[in-house]
Amino acid sequence: IAAALVQSTGSTYSVTVYLCVATAVGFLAAASLQDRTGVPLDTD
Repeated sequence: IAAALVQSTGSTYSVTVYLCVATAVGFLAAASLQDRTGVPLDTD
């Protein structure tokens, strides 16, 4: 992905933006997880 971005734009700035957006998405996904400490994994 990074190589394609650099090749299509001619700049590494697009890779930086891509990585920042991917990091933000990952952080938001991790922040939205519920704490499941002590909750049994079985459903029976």
